[in-house]
Amino acid sequence: MSVDYKTSKESNTDYLKIFFSIFILSILTLKVVNNLVLLIFALTGLILWFKKDLNPFKDRNLRILSFFSTTYFLVILGSIIMAHGFSIELSHIARKIHFLLVPLIAVTISYVKIELDEFLKLCKFALILSIIPKVIIFYIKLFEVNPLWDETFTGMFNANIYGDMVVVMMFISITKIYSENRKDLILTLLAFSIGLASLILSGSRGSFLSFIVLLILFLVLTYKKFFKSYINSRKNLIKVLVIFVGVITLFYPYIAEKYTTTVNSLNYWSTDKVAYSSSGIRLEMWNAALKAHEDAPWHGYGYRNANKVVSKYSDYHPSDISVFTHLHNEYLTNLLSAGYAGLISVLSMIVIPLYIFLKTRRCQEAYYYSLIGINLCVAYASFGITHISFGEENINALYVFLMSYLLPNALKQYKDK
Repeated sequence: MSVDYKTSKESNTDYLKIFFSIFILSILTLKVVNNLVLLIFALTGLILWFKKDLNPFKDRNLRILSFFSTTYFLVILGSIIMAHGFSIELSHIARKIHFLLVPLIAVTISYVKIELDEFLKLCKFALILSIIPKVIIFYIKLFEVNPLWDETFTGMFNANIYGDMVVVMMFISITKIYSENRKDLILTLLAFSIGLASLILSGSRGSFLSFIVLLILFLVLTYKKFFKSYINSRKNLIKVLVIFVGVITLFYPYIAEKYTTTVNSLNYWSTDKVAYSSSGIRLEMWNAALKAHEDAPWHGYGYRNANKVVSKYSDYHPSDISVFTHLHNEYLTNLLSAGYAGLISVLSMIVIPLYIFLKTRRCQEAYYYSLIGINLCVAYASFGITHISFGEENINALYVFLMSYLLPNALKQYKDK
């Protein structure tokens, strides 16, 4: 009795599609779920590699992603071994394990074959679901019950990490905003508005700065579609602008307060470096990091050692700097951890896919995958200026998942034409 391969494959991938959906829908609300899903995908990818001979290092759509991600992992692993040998310090590499598993995760996601429209809809619902932690915190504040989560309206997540993830999801949600029908446009506007409110309530100044950068980039990349939409559907475009301006106006006092705090912090650091402020200590860390780099430019000081070393080069707040696990700058953190190899490898995680996405966007079939990919690369590049873009498990999981979906699809569509 013969087996219908198509039917068999569809039944085999049904559960993977469910996990794909779970990852996206929970990315902004439940902290542990995304890493569990990636583990399932990695194990499935290993099985597919051997049972169906899906080698990610040979597949034309997966090999580039597989090589630059695993190279980054090996560079960080090497920095730990050089600094500490084969000691307990090797346990810190667990925070980078996502990048070792990228080839297996990419195999699984490519095998599942999720349509772009389905993916976009899931991202919109994820933003809408992100309102849940805000409702819980509002209830906590209103009735003065014991808080279950952080009162910064970011749920289980660190405010900076949460803000960064929201920014990524927001610009995914508006990918097709200029060509959507009325029903999809309403869903997009609702998702984007909730996302913008979530971003502002997170209080993350770095994330909001990245939002401004991506907004400008999105308009530059889609200006032709913008004007075409204005001519063909002026009412819809006006609705978008009204809602955007409305949300910004509603939260303007909160935004103005954060802006004033940042400016004051920078002024305090320039005139009184003894005074502690979040912006001031970042500048102090970066200044001391450049000094520390000069004494170990090629090999660095080992992963998770950067802050301890930098604190010795700082004239102010050395004890505060030493307790951090990173330098609040992804590029300096990797430079101090693994020298030039560390800096080059982390830049490759952004520059290589960005180059590919810029190239593939010329193909109509690959355009939307590439547009999201460009935004993703620039987003993580901007996150790395004041935050960690590849040093926390949730922000790592989001990058790995999205890149494993977008890059192979962009390459496939581009090469098939």
